[in-house]
Amino acid sequence: MGLSMLPTAVRALVATVVLSLGFATTAGAQAPASGGGKLVVGIPLITESLDARTFSALAYVTLNLFHDRLLSVDEQGKYRPALAESWRLVDAHTWQFKLRKGLKFTNGDDFTAQDVKFSLEFILDPANKHPNRSRFTDIQEVRVVDRHTVNLVTKDPSGALLSNVFRLYVLPSAYYKAKGAEEFAKAPVGIGPFKVTGYVPGDRLTMVANKAYWAGAPKVDEITVRAIPEHATRMAAVETGEVDIAWFVPPEHVERLKGKGYAISIVGTNQVRALVLGTQATRTKPLEDKRVRHALNYAVDKEVLNKFLLGGFWRVADGQVIGPAAFGYTPSLKAYPYDPARAKRLLTEAGYASGFTVGFEFPVGRYLKDKEYAEAVAGQLAEVGVRLQLKPLESGVWFQKYIAGTIGPIFMVDLGPSIDLDFATARFPSWSQSKFWANEPFDALFRKQRATADQSERLKVLWEMAALFREEAPLIFGLEVAAIHALSPRVAGAVFTADGTVDLTKASVK
Repeated sequence: MGLSMLPTAVRALVATVVLSLGFATTAGAQAPASGGGKLVVGIPLITESLDARTFSALAYVTLNLFHDRLLSVDEQGKYRPALAESWRLVDAHTWQFKLRKGLKFTNGDDFTAQDVKFSLEFILDPANKHPNRSRFTDIQEVRVVDRHTVNLVTKDPSGALLSNVFRLYVLPSAYYKAKGAEEFAKAPVGIGPFKVTGYVPGDRLTMVANKAYWAGAPKVDEITVRAIPEHATRMAAVETGEVDIAWFVPPEHVERLKGKGYAISIVGTNQVRALVLGTQATRTKPLEDKRVRHALNYAVDKEVLNKFLLGGFWRVADGQVIGPAAFGYTPSLKAYPYDPARAKRLLTEAGYASGFTVGFEFPVGRYLKDKEYAEAVAGQLAEVGVRLQLKPLESGVWFQKYIAGTIGPIFMVDLGPSIDLDFATARFPSWSQSKFWANEPFDALFRKQRATADQSERLKVLWEMAALFREEAPLIFGLEVAAIHALSPRVAGAVFTADGTVDLTKASVK
């Protein structure tokens, strides 16, 4: 199997589209900085779980620093070898991964196929309540072939396996079993570029360079990741020098920071901000009518949201829930245009000439401009008679309801970041963990793309699935999230990748 599952023609198309959007993927191109030193990163949220039981996209940022995965992804969204040197389909039901030899976890334990087996079975065990368990249930058996070879045997052919295994962080099996979940959380061990030395839940994570890291020792000696939820506080921290890299810069701060010499990285994340129109447990009668769902999409002016809330840095989603750098992106699909008159006609046809009232739950402080975005969309929908009852939720409460599928009826989410349409839509099949939707044609296409191992053929199924998703509109398509980061003039070499994380192994500070 090649280094990427993306066909060459698709990769070329993706690169062209991403370049045309002007999204930057690397930062810190200023004069070279010296090695060593300490790097401080300011981020809205710290990972919820150091054993990788997480759903938050922001959590992946910190997990990548001290854990590692079988595969990595580069700035263009192409798979690259990581802990696995290579992978291939042995037969229609078996993916084989050849692991790197001679690697050790930061506590000195050898890295073997047994660790991969343990990590996958940890996710698949319902008792561990892993929020991404449903993404791995294609796997029927994890078979250790030898010390550095592992086979993943699937119930059916699984063309989407790589896009889900990509999110697998490998845990040290012997250490975890000896310590247990509670003790592991206090003193986590990984195999990534940094080693955890301190953790204050909800506040900060400190790490030192893993000098034995398989891809080469990081240039910086120490990293501190600080949780700074308030955007203004985070911006102040970078301007005063307390923070070297500030995550999720509000658009209104960009020009001022650039004027002060800060490098600004703007990265398309292949995730879309959407308002999901109910789950199987919470969907109300109006939202069951496709004419209503279409009306809601026509009633939202995405260009205005982008311009006035997000500085024009984001991108209107093309009637789909992934960006151009993700596998399954469909170039022929277009966004629902802003057409409030059409929205009103559709509502009248559906029997809601006077509109209706429905609950709307959204997190506060989890996403950039989440509260402002929610209020702005509510204002636009009110213009066509749809009255949203705003119900802001603390981030942790929102997360628990989201995973359980008890959120809503309408709720806001940043879906992704995804490098494959399967990952972005995995909560929408009727059997999924969160049961966001129940649509037999979509279920059939979802099963078909997962059962199609040939990636060129699978891409055609994904295009068909995306078209159906746009037509049925189980959500209000919004904007593709652009992650805006500010880097101090003393930082060089940070690489922001297509999965929404950052590679700091080559980063350095003056």
